This record gives sequence, C-alpha cells and structure tokens, in this order.
Amino acid sequence: MTSTDEELVSRLQAHLSTIRKAAGWSGERLANELGITKQTVSSLETGKTQMTKMHYLAIRAVFNNEIAVSGNASKAPGAFRARHAARTSTFL
Repeated sequence: MTSTDEELVSRLQAHLSTIRKAAGWSGERLANELGITKQTVSSLETGKTQMTKMHYLAIRAVFNNEIAVSGNASKAPGAFRARHAARTSTFL
C-alpha cells in the first residue's frame, strides 16, 4: 500500500465505530453486510485487528451503497449526514 492508502485505512479504522453508530447500524448489521463476524467488526473498531485494504474497500462499498440506496447523500440518515458527511468524505 502507498502511504496515502495507509493513511486512509488508518483514518477509517479510527472512526469506524462512530460512523457505524451515526448510521444507526449495529456491529452485527455491519458484519452481515461485510460477510464477516461481529467479533471481527469489534476487533477492527478497537484496533485489535489491523484493517486491511480489502476491509477498507468493503466498508466503503457498503456505506456508499447505503447512501445510494437511500436515494442520494441528502437522504442519508440525518445524524449521519449532519455530523459526519464532511469528515467522512475523505475516506468514504
């Protein structure tokens, strides 16, 4: 990975729990969407497991799809949109 990739992965991992909660998702829902265990989501959120580029790409795809399915970014859940749109745009 390039240093830019590493920075993006690191930033997403650091904010994963906040993003998931702001979207109103449980760890179990995110795990199901990603095809991983709830324990793996927990380990990623706490830093016990280092996020890989594959995790990063899968998580981005899942959250980007959630926004697309909702119609567009303006229809994303209010708390998610209002509190995190600007911060997450750099890694989502």
